[in-house]
Amino acid sequence: MDLGKINRDSEDRAVWWAVGVTVLFGATALLNAASAQLEGHPLASRIAVLIALLFFGLAYGIYRGSRAAAIAVVVVFVLEAVAKYIAFGFWAMGPLWTAIFGVILWAGMRGVFAQASRPPNGSGASRAG
Repeated sequence: MDLGKINRDSEDRAVWWAVGVTVLFGATALLNAASAQLEGHPLASRIAVLIALLFFGLAYGIYRGSRAAAIAVVVVFVLEAVAKYIAFGFWAMGPLWTAIFGVILWAGMRGVFAQASRPPNGSGASRAG
């Protein structure tokens, strides 16, 4: 059993899960934009579209292996969770979903950093180098 391959596979899966959760956040923001537009709040709709674009851009950055994007999505997620807690109380997003998404994004960030330090195709050089 090749433990290195198992670790690489789990890192890759963690990154893909983080990309998926970030795309889900972007899609949710687009739904919020549509809802705000239908309710007659054009400014809120525009802000939600910008948030969706931010999440889609971060998802693409994580997909491409950007460590900055991986850190940014975790920071944005934490700031959003804190803001929802302050504005709406403990049950705003649901503590279970907050914990699940937080763990997925944290593991994805770790996976991006692990991929960056992994030598490409067996050579001795590091991608982060």
